[in-house]
Amino acid sequence: MSEIQLVWPNKNLTLHAAGETGYKWVQPIDCRSNDPLDFESLTKHPLNARSNVLAIGDGLDVLEALRTRTTIFRGAIRLVYIDPPFNTQVKFRQYRDTMERSMWLSMMRDRLVALRSLLAEDASVWVHLDDTEVHRARAVMDEVFGENAFVASVVWQKKTTRDSRAAFSTNHDTILVYAPSGPIKWKTSRNLLARDNAHLLNRDNDPRGPWADAPFTAPGYRRAQQYNIVTPTGQVLRPPRGRSWYATEPTYRALLADGRIWFPKGGDGSPRLKLFAHQVRGLVPFTGRCS
Repeated sequence: MSEIQLVWPNKNLTLHAAGETGYKWVQPIDCRSNDPLDFESLTKHPLNARSNVLAIGDGLDVLEALRTRTTIFRGAIRLVYIDPPFNTQVKFRQYRDTMERSMWLSMMRDRLVALRSLLAEDASVWVHLDDTEVHRARAVMDEVFGENAFVASVVWQKKTTRDSRAAFSTNHDTILVYAPSGPIKWKTSRNLLARDNAHLLNRDNDPRGPWADAPFTAPGYRRAQQYNIVTPTGQVLRPPRGRSWYATEPTYRALLADGRIWFPKGGDGSPRLKLFAHQVRGLVPFTGRCS
């Protein structure tokens, strides 16, 4: 839990849905908190690990039912995307986006806490908001998941038109990304973006097809990766100062025999590692996203 916390009225209470559009404060030990709503199945088939579930109801009731009425989803949910009311204090034709700030904060806190036990070790939570409450939502998420769970604030450009009446023409929303395991561990399981293979070339007519190339060096000094490499033109090369060759000499010789080493500048340049399409690593996503 964060050492610094956001404080609001009735923070010690739980917020439950009441009626069609309202909410009410209840004590955490309220009987409704201890006896959440159950699922009313639309089919005769019981839930299992391969089930697809469309749950209709208030988010907190659904989360409590998932958590207490079945063990299937506990620790099994890998991705949560939430698009809550932005609390803009604007009355739209379809609904009123108006809540007391204390209620809005408790609504968010209670639902984040309820889903926490359902998350897998490599899960991530994405919360989509605009500027109205995003800074307060981040403080709440720090409390629920811990400050070290913060991964990024993704900026989504939602429009390209300009509003000349405003002080600033707002054209983006923010998506807060949290991972309970922390960003360093979570990045090993997150998806990378596919590269455009148009940049692959076949400069030596390799029968395996076009390829990209990467330097055959690595940062730092490693004794086992300090050895002579002789280029096709006879030049003897050593790793640049403060670096080592990418692999040990036996591995280099195996790659050379497999045609995986390329020497630019007509065979006179430093060795480079050939990477075919299936070996090219995907791209790390940017925090900016255009529509």
